[in-house]
Amino acid sequence: MLFRSDIIVTAQVLHHIDPFELSAFLRALVTHARTAVIISDLIRSRAAYYFVKFGLPFITNDPISRLDGPLSVLRSHSKEELEPVFRSLAMPNVIYKDWFPRRFIIIKT
Repeated sequence: MLFRSDIIVTAQVLHHIDPFELSAFLRALVTHARTAVIISDLIRSRAAYYFVKFGLPFITNDPISRLDGPLSVLRSHSKEELEPVFRSLAMPNVIYKDWFPRRFIIIKT
């Protein structure tokens, strides 16, 4: 059974999706959302990488966070990489909002 939701929100997921599966993932989100999809993920930048790499040890002592944090920033998608994917899926209603170190993407369906 397929469920539809008014709004679908994902957080810190996009950088874990294989680039070859990104289109299918986004299409599935939009298909199941009645109103909008809101995606929160990391911004890939040198500043974000160094912030996570050298700032995280002051925030947490967790070895998994220290390893995964910088790797997640490196794996995140840039706006320039995402725009052609949205265009190929015929999704013109995409809004990007950057609040360091996160990017919010809003897709109106």
